[in-house]
Amino acid sequence: MGQRVFGTAAKRWLLGVTLLVGVVIAALMAVALPPDERTFAFVAFGTQMFMSVVLPFHGVLLGRDLLTTAGRDAVPVLGTAVLLGAATGLTGSLLAAGAPAAAGGTWAGAGTVLAGGVLVQVVANLTGTGLGVLIRPAWVACLATIVVPLGLWALLLLVPPLGDWLTPFPVAGTLLSGDARPVDWARWTVVALIWGVALNALAVRHARTRRPTTAPA
Repeated sequence: MGQRVFGTAAKRWLLGVTLLVGVVIAALMAVALPPDERTFAFVAFGTQMFMSVVLPFHGVLLGRDLLTTAGRDAVPVLGTAVLLGAATGLTGSLLAAGAPAAAGGTWAGAGTVLAGGVLVQVVANLTGTGLGVLIRPAWVACLATIVVPLGLWALLLLVPPLGDWLTPFPVAGTLLSGDARPVDWARWTVVALIWGVALNALAVRHARTRRPTTAPA
């Protein structure tokens, strides 16, 4: 797992940037927000959402690893993406916890926010692995991790219920608010099946139609 996560300079750099983004956003919110607004949920929302923009770039590189073996390492590679996403979510929550702890802010819905952070980052990273296999070159796939989900969400604003059920952004915000209801967990399950499971199943199938390469294309 260590080789997959830290094996190249680009992967190490992207992990560093992801962490730096979390530190900077949490610190800015701690400084800029009045003490009575420094709730765990609010700071975690900003921290996790910004980290989830960068983390999928690492997922793209993990996805390229699938191409080196024509998809034969799908389980360990995708397992690594899940574990890295979970670790990032926990790290984001830890960073966000500093602001309310220092200001005496509220911790309402902390359990939901903590779980939501993990789920948000896992699906974000799996979105990267899937698009990393399906889209070339890698830098275009990185852009696609932003443009495709947000573009689809913007398009589905014309049909609001579909956007809430089919794209990650709106339901991620709900989970990180700490006020998630049963229907929100159901929505997240659908989103995870689309962007985490179905997208990567398609990517693995695509990878297995290709010859192994000595390095990601």
